[in-house]
Amino acid sequence: DNFNRRYLNLELSPALRKCYADMSLVRYCLRLYGLPSSIEAVRSGSWSAGWEDPRIHKLGKIMALYYPFEHVAFTGWVVPKFSRQFVDENRWSAISCRFWSIYIVSDFASSVLKLKELAKRREKVAREIQSGSITENEAETKQSDIAKQAKLQKLHLARCSFFLLPAINWSLPKWATDPLLPESIVNSLMLAEAGTCIYQSFYT
Repeated sequence: DNFNRRYLNLELSPALRKCYADMSLVRYCLRLYGLPSSIEAVRSGSWSAGWEDPRIHKLGKIMALYYPFEHVAFTGWVVPKFSRQFVDENRWSAISCRFWSIYIVSDFASSVLKLKELAKRREKVAREIQSGSITENEAETKQSDIAKQAKLQKLHLARCSFFLLPAINWSLPKWATDPLLPESIVNSLMLAEAGTCIYQSFYT
């Protein structure tokens, strides 16, 4: 807190804070669609399509456990008079963020595995060039695609890194009343992740 006041000195106006709170609720509304899509992804393997390493296919499944707890917490915040007698929304939100934290670590590991697989693909292209089994244009196309995929995975590693500390902060039992990190640090990390995500989307 002292660091926050002395160096960052960030004071949000009531209007901006209300906008922030309303956007947070919109985020929760969007997550109502997350459970069906994550179940479909686990069932079909769409999140890991195109990768050969079987570990990549397994690491994404934890996200399906994140959404139900978020839905319970959202219910507690939206209809507190109905649900507060049996729902502690802050507790359920913390539980969901613990699964999210596990997913972030899994997603980070998945990107590391993907980079290793891309390195093998790069070596394979080099061997194909030496043997003359592919044309120069084909080699350039494959190398360009591998380089693009590698950069995307490195950007994803950065996003996971920005996400991790806020996720841990929100996973703790007293995240709402006695948070581990000051709000300015959490918001700065989330802003950095959002900027990286925007750049990543334009890069694709």
